[in-house]
Amino acid sequence: MGYVTQEEVATLLGIAVGDLPANVNVQIEWAGDIVDHLTMNKSTQMLDLSLFQQDRIKKAIAYQIKLWINLGDEMDDFGNVAGFQIGEFSMQFSSSESGSAGGMSSISPKSYRVLLTSGLMNRGINNRSQGNQAIVESWKEDIY
Repeated sequence: MGYVTQEEVATLLGIAVGDLPANVNVQIEWAGDIVDHLTMNKSTQMLDLSLFQQDRIKKAIAYQIKLWINLGDEMDDFGNVAGFQIGEFSMQFSSSESGSAGGMSSISPKSYRVLLTSGLMNRGINNRSQGNQAIVESWKEDIY
């Protein structure tokens, strides 16, 4: 799902649309998949979300693309970074999705932070829907 346009990504990153990678539309889709994963698909209800949450999703996607611009999007193919060395450049990758203890994820830390503050990564029960609200109201009647 396209949560953000090329123009919005460029604006959020403070660069010209022409400076975005040639495959930016593919990266927008990939970053959207990451957001869907991190939010347990709550992001797929984009129109039901607050403007704040919609903005956070757009920023998370833009920041993920910025990471790929700086480090290359191929790093996702190798897994999470488990070790890193600067002198005589060296990187070790973890085969597990969560990486090793202290490992670096291929998810942009900035993307993760903006989603964390959106409330969309909350694993709690969501009672915003009318169906759930009706259940809560019936419980109130039983309790009181």
